[in-house]
Amino acid sequence: MMKTLNITALLLLSFSLFCSFSHAQDWAGEKEWAEQIALRYDPAGWPAKNGPVVAGLEMGKELTEGFGLSSDYNLWIDVDDERIVQRYFTAPEGRTTVGIAAARSCAAAHKVLFKHLARPRAMVPLEPPALPYGEIRLEGVGDICFATPIAGGGGFHSIAFTRFNVAVLLRTFDREAAGTLRDLAVAFDKAIVGQRLYKDWISSNQWPEIVRFDAAATRVKTKSIVPLAVDLSTPASIGTPLVIDWEMSAGGIATIEDASNYHAEGEGVESLTLLVADQRGLTTSSKIEFEITR
Repeated sequence: MMKTLNITALLLLSFSLFCSFSHAQDWAGEKEWAEQIALRYDPAGWPAKNGPVVAGLEMGKELTEGFGLSSDYNLWIDVDDERIVQRYFTAPEGRTTVGIAAARSCAAAHKVLFKHLARPRAMVPLEPPALPYGEIRLEGVGDICFATPIAGGGGFHSIAFTRFNVAVLLRTFDREAAGTLRDLAVAFDKAIVGQRLYKDWISSNQWPEIVRFDAAATRVKTKSIVPLAVDLSTPASIGTPLVIDWEMSAGGIATIEDASNYHAEGEGVESLTLLVADQRGLTTSSKIEFEITR
């Protein structure tokens, strides 16, 4: 009887260790798989690897109303030292989502694509041109494009591509919409190609700028309220940035009539980051660190 219990305990222990290992792989999988994709499909050989760039993509009526898309949410991601916003639009009836991310360089857009393709529990890469989860290289869309065909043909579950410095991420859970997902991808590709081209993001002089972001004091007591000085600049033809977000390690933000205040909380060094994006998805950010005392 004792031997049976020992074997059972050993099996349970082995299973627990396997689960722990699998969980650890979840955390490491995205980074490792992104690196493997980058190596396997060397972006140095892709078109538009060093430019030119476009100044984002404004979602006009031909894209939104034409395909029944409406603004849904924004997801901020880190790519090297750049904060990039992925703007997501949805077509509720077709259960379709479209993510648009405009980076400052083509290389950064490639990394947005890698991050999108890299998933937890990623499988070991198969021999080219296959990718995990059934992705294939899709020609005729973007500079580089990966897609997941539906079983039996007739459409795609997902299409992800880059064109210049813009990454476009499409996905649908509707079989009928899958049949036209490539048409949607082509429409976005044409819209990007139709933009004016610039040598690089700086020479375009189109990106929003945080002219000033500071506080009168950065050593404050916890629970105190700290007024913030914020001054933003965008090209006159674009107007005021449409997306202003905040990220903080502790505390909160209250904005009343364009005046923003930081509600200090925590203890020690805490950070506050201002994230700004215009209607074309062009972004900038700035960070303040506070020393919080009791």
